[in-house]
Amino acid sequence: MKKILLALLSFLVGVVIFMPKEQLYYSALRYLQKERVSIKADAVRDRLFWLEIKGAKIYYDGIESINAKEIKIKPWLFYNSVVIEEAKNADELRGVMELNAKSVELTHSLLNYKSLFLRADGSFGKASGKIDLFARDINITLQPSNSFKESQLSGYFRKSKEGWRYDTKF
Repeated sequence: MKKILLALLSFLVGVVIFMPKEQLYYSALRYLQKERVSIKADAVRDRLFWLEIKGAKIYYDGIESINAKEIKIKPWLFYNSVVIEEAKNADELRGVMELNAKSVELTHSLLNYKSLFLRADGSFGKASGKIDLFARDINITLQPSNSFKESQLSGYFRKSKEGWRYDTKF
């Protein structure tokens, strides 16, 4: 029994290590182009267990929207995550709003395959949320910072017992 478990674990680790992470990234970019999203990066590197993207600029509909110092994509088959470090909105959008995120993490697990979970921390406060991929719902709870309470974006949130809520469909 131990040999079978060891062989299975070795196989899964081998799949993650030898997974063509860069090719998956470029395939995802082609898909995102259909949604009018593009990503330009200074460097894309396969780091054995994750994919590292340095100096990412994310564009929506040709407009630079977000700059991120680093993005780590961890495709571990049963549990996957994307961690974005030091993200901020682009200079062109700073007149409308200024958002800086120290860290944003999106996770997905095969045990809860219908949902994507979100955690973020930044100038806006602390946020956590759930994206239901089948019902196409987004639910975010925010513990806002004082500067966020005074921003234009606060109008999209409603106060609740848990914090400030944002609920929408996509």
